[in-house]
Amino acid sequence: MGLKSKALLLGAAAGAVYWQNASVVHPRKVIFDSRLPKAFDGFSILHLSDLHFGRSSVARRQALSLKYGRPDLIAVTGDLLDCDAPEYLQAAANWVRRAANIAPVYFVPGNHEARAGKRYPTIKARLEQAGAVLLEDCGLLLRRREEAVGLFGIRDPRFFESEKEYSAALHRLSRAKPDFSILLSHRPERLAQYAGEGFSLVLSGHAHGGQVRLPGIGGLYAPGQGIFPRYTAGVHSREDTRMAVSRGIGNCRHCPRLFNRPEAATLVLRRKR
Repeated sequence: MGLKSKALLLGAAAGAVYWQNASVVHPRKVIFDSRLPKAFDGFSILHLSDLHFGRSSVARRQALSLKYGRPDLIAVTGDLLDCDAPEYLQAAANWVRRAANIAPVYFVPGNHEARAGKRYPTIKARLEQAGAVLLEDCGLLLRRREEAVGLFGIRDPRFFESEKEYSAALHRLSRAKPDFSILLSHRPERLAQYAGEGFSLVLSGHAHGGQVRLPGIGGLYAPGQGIFPRYTAGVHSREDTRMAVSRGIGNCRHCPRLFNRPEAATLVLRRKR
């Protein structure tokens, strides 16, 4: 193979890797549940996770594309920020402001927000000023025509001093939930715990789709799950709980996405008859 052919091959490979990291897929996933109130049949959620402001990601600009429809709600399940430097926090706040002009934005902090430590209150204040509703171990009722569903959020476990404290906070949330409840939580590997508390639908991220995905195998690695992780993408079920895992928008520091394009999924809730 000549030098020119090698250069063309390397250029094509680099272009393919760039495309896989920059081009967002917008899947539509339908969640059926007989507990869903009739008034919420067809309710849509744009689920985003792991935007990681602080790293380069052209994919963020595509995440809010209106050509895929206008959702009823935007859920961001953690790691909005990778770095809390002022310029990145400003960029994240600008992004939230744009999102809030499309639909109400609800956010739960992930492990990267926990990493900010004493600087986190500043992050929280800026995001709230931009229009996000932060669900930190709390919830609210979404109402339509005299019917309601519960929307709850819990902070990443790194915010808590112990596993016992985290479990107690999650249990307190579960005691307040109506028949149909949605939980925003960064960590997908805790599905058994969410199901044990009886949440109807859980939205998570964190795994970045396994970063590298192989056909027939799936993701290769995810934090908290290790090699060949189980929960990196798609919709999973345990008991009466379903969990939708976002592949996320941003990237890992150490490895580009391969066969794993960034994802901005629309979840459509349908009442199962």
